[in-house]
This record gives sequence, C-alpha cells and structure tokens, in this order.
Amino acid sequence: MKKTCVLLVGLFLLAAPTASHALLGVGLGTGIDGGLAMPSGSLADSVKSGMQFGVYGQLNLIVINLGINADYISMSGKTNSDIKMKMIPLTASLMFSLPTPIVSPYAKIGGGIVLETLTVPNVADETNQDPVFLIGAGVDIDLMGTMIKIEGTYNFIYEKNISGATENGSYLKLSAG
Repeated sequence: MKKTCVLLVGLFLLAAPTASHALLGVGLGTGIDGGLAMPSGSLADSVKSGMQFGVYGQLNLIVINLGINADYISMSGKTNSDIKMKMIPLTASLMFSLPTPIVSPYAKIGGGIVLETLTVPNVADETNQDPVFLIGAGVDIDLMGTMIKIEGTYNFIYEKNISGATENGSYLKLSAG
C-alpha cells in the first residue's frame, strides 16, 4: 500500500504541470492522469482494485464542456494473482461546470466503449469490446496557472460479449492529473 501511495503521488506531480486548460472562457485543454480503479458489482467478485493511467482532452465552453478520455486499467484476480484483467475505456463526456477563478467543480455524464482482455494461465485470452456508461464529479484547481484535475467517475460496463457473463460489471475510478 505504501508503494502504491508513493506511485500515486509521483504520478500526480508528473501529471500536474502537463495539464493545460482555459479558465472562465472557451479553450482546449489536454493532460494525463493516474489513479485507482476499484471494481464493484459482479466485477468485484473476481478482481481486486488496480491502477489507472490515462490521457484526456477537454473543450471548454464556459459552463458546458466536452471531454474525451483514453485510459489503461490493470487489475488482478482476487483468489489467483496470475489472473489479469486489462481494460482500455475510450469515452466521451458532457461536463457541466461552475467556473470560478481558483476552484471549479463539475459534474459529468458520458459513455463509450471498453476494450477488455482477461488472461487466465493455461487458457486462451478472452478479448472483447463492451459499451460503458459513466457518471462522475470532479474539481479543476488553478494553482498559479497550472490546472490540476481531481475526479471520481462511476463506470457501468454492459457485458454483453463476455462468455458466461450473467451480470454487468462496474468500477469506480478515482484520478488526479
């Protein structure tokens, strides 16, 4: 756990100066983020929390913003750490923000597709694509011209393509960048 915290702080410090946003106006922002992906629902029955790294772009239109995200998420099995689940969610979202000079909170809703690969030792990898829907909230913080984004999103995966899946999966993503 201590190594995970050190890694997250390091990623946060690395990601913070790369973010660029327009504040209180129209503009384009990009950045990188990193954090924790915590499975819930049926997904939590088979895998444990993992790491998330991503890139994002954001078109700021004062109160309504449009965002795109591409993440890489890695989780391992709960009972067998040799089982690996890798996910690449590609999402677009609509964000409603309350722009202020220093701290700007926002809410977001969106969707996209998640590319999933499940690796089980001595069994062929299972790869598929499923729709993903998200809802979240966050805050943009302006620290003397450097924008820092802190957000949490709940992601619901409609697992229509996983063989034998009887329930849909979901995960909570907490990230900073």
